[in-house]
Amino acid sequence: MILIINFMDSYTFNIKNFFISKKHKSKTLNYFKLNKIIIKVLIYRPNLVIGSGPDSPYKYFKIYNFLKIFYSYLYFIGICLGHQIISCFFGSKISISKKIKHGKTSKIYLNEIKINIMIYNSLNVKIRNEFFNFIIKKNYGLMFQKFKNILSFQYHPESYFSYGNKKIFKYFSKYNKIF
Repeated sequence: MILIINFMDSYTFNIKNFFISKKHKSKTLNYFKLNKIIIKVLIYRPNLVIGSGPDSPYKYFKIYNFLKIFYSYLYFIGICLGHQIISCFFGSKISISKKIKHGKTSKIYLNEIKINIMIYNSLNVKIRNEFFNFIIKKNYGLMFQKFKNILSFQYHPESYFSYGNKKIFKYFSKYNKIF
């Protein structure tokens, strides 16, 4: 089961459908009902997606205690805001981007594989390099893996205009049981 933490963002629907299309049972739970999420995690031990959402990752302070409890033994994916939250949790800093990109496509490469991505960013993540294994580090197409159980994107893999993501998920399936 994949449990998607919903930060009241319309992209959550796309994220859920993305995983359903890959034949994964998915359920969304509202961030503002974090106690319910903790109960579901304890019962089901799901894979977790920290999804996209509005505002700064600093606004969602309860999620950091949640991560402190569960990050070492659950599988996580961070998408956009989720990426920023995971980055902050491991000591990175967030700032307002000098160049805001909303609804822009870009190309990234994963081992010679070209992937188109859709970017919706107004915040920048200044990563502390010693904590992360970078898979791709190109402007807004940042992607990293922390341990073998955390995968994080600074873009929207579920977006209609992001394609080639099957290749990314296949690449990570050898490390991560989510896929």
